Amino acid sequence: MREPGIDRLVSVPDRLLRWSAGGEATYLLLALLCVAVIAGIVLIIGPTYIAAPWDVFVLIDGAWRICSGQIPHTDFHNPIGALVYAVFAFGMRIDGPSLQALAYGNSIFLSLVGLWTIAISYKRLTPVFGLILTAFIVVLLAATRPLGYDVETTTYAMLYNRYGWALLSILMIQLMLAPKSEAARFAVFDSLSAGLLLGLLFFCKITFFIVGVGVYGFSLVLRPELRSTAWLSFVGFAAVCAAAWAILGISVADYLADVAAASESQSLADRGYRLFRSGIDAMPQLALLGLYWLLVVALPNTHERRLWSEPVKITLSLALIVGAAMFLTVGNTGEAGEIPALVIAALILSEYALRHGWAAPNSYTWRSTWIVLGLPLVLFSQIFISDVRSLANSLDRRDYVASGAPTSQRFDAEPLRDFVIPDWSNWKTAYWLAKEVPFKINEGLLILRRNNVERRKTLVLALTDPFSFALGLPSPKGVPLWWDLNMSHSEGQYPPPGPLFAEVENVMLPILDERAGGCCKETAVKLREEYDTYLREHFTEVEHSDNWLLLKRVGHVAVQK
Repeated sequence: MREPGIDRLVSVPDRLLRWSAGGEATYLLLALLCVAVIAGIVLIIGPTYIAAPWDVFVLIDGAWRICSGQIPHTDFHNPIGALVYAVFAFGMRIDGPSLQALAYGNSIFLSLVGLWTIAISYKRLTPVFGLILTAFIVVLLAATRPLGYDVETTTYAMLYNRYGWALLSILMIQLMLAPKSEAARFAVFDSLSAGLLLGLLFFCKITFFIVGVGVYGFSLVLRPELRSTAWLSFVGFAAVCAAAWAILGISVADYLADVAAASESQSLADRGYRLFRSGIDAMPQLALLGLYWLLVVALPNTHERRLWSEPVKITLSLALIVGAAMFLTVGNTGEAGEIPALVIAALILSEYALRHGWAAPNSYTWRSTWIVLGLPLVLFSQIFISDVRSLANSLDRRDYVASGAPTSQRFDAEPLRDFVIPDWSNWKTAYWLAKEVPFKINEGLLILRRNNVERRKTLVLALTDPFSFALGLPSPKGVPLWWDLNMSHSEGQYPPPGPLFAEVENVMLPILDERAGGCCKETAVKLREEYDTYLREHFTEVEHSDNWLLLKRVGHVAVQK
């Protein structure tokens, strides 16, 4: 006979999984509270300290160009969709040019996505799983580190990947899990919502959209009730495209041209290696998910000789999710096994187990309930705990950003007043160690100020432009938002100099020291080699320092807009 305390312990999952009927209102309240709390924390933190800075300059420059009236993919080129830059630009409309603007934009975006998650989870997931999903999505959008990175490596780099995973996750839940009752009544909402989500994924990152389309196509086979309302998905997708054109002026054709150009930059060998590394990194998670499938799908149906239609459907669903996850990791840098789609796969498996008898009410044992609740939580906690730690870390060091950081770790420009790089960050960034970047950028700012570049369009032949936003300069049109060899472009794939420099009045070039501890120098070296002849013919040196060379155009620009 067990002790009462042990009985209470082993029955915890049972009580949570039976939380239904009256528990739905409690779930809704807790889920709404979760969204509000995380959105509030994002605003309280504001901009975190930035341990890996250069990708943040890309984000800033993209948002600055949008705020300046430039059209993504037409006036500047970028294979990444405009969604994350538009969210930042919206924040700048609220708070003005600063890194704090990202906190405003992101808190609004995660609040909307959080409410969307709640609407989808309602009547579809067991309340405790709906709460887990909501917490997972909003924290995924709020965390201050890239997936796969250490919690101390705080940065907003690759924020678009977090946006993509969040939107794709709720799309998978919505399309692969029919509501528990009255599925036909929800078909209108599901189809319209799916179209809107696909539209956002399209303008987030094209690879997430491709996977989303695959999930949508599979759902039409999986859920026949969606076929009669499929036209609403096209309406939803078209509405997002129309909004992108009306608000930002985005041409779908120009966007796809940017994507096509970047797709040629990675070799098949490089993609194969990335896929291999992703598989190795995700092996523990994939093994755990495989074990879970064996326990709740394969073995019960083998022993009990049930009809195989539902097990086949869930197996195909899981295979699609895992395949999609591996496909996406090829284009997502450094996620190291932290793959949100695998959490979604586990939640779908748990819901299947509850709906199809493996752990149904009145029949499950305490062991099965611990498995149904515990295994998804293992996969969930790997990402969630690290993300929460990153938020806690940023919250703890909020005063350091506000007033504690020394002047040497700040930028000498008002719009970058809240962009702080700690003096303990030895992250290898372009083209120096992270802690050295403020000094290097400030040196460039001094050169530009000294040479009176106000209102002059400056092109920076480096990873991106850190100067135009800082000094409030107009950005030249017709240029890539960022340069990264074998990612945004490959050798022999450079834009012709005529259109590239058409509006450019000044050029800033980094002077690279081979002894410096940074990375990505090959990109800058190849850029200088590619355009050296054109620069010699059309520009002359104005000033140089240890780290920067400023060139000024000889004569007038060919085009002035």
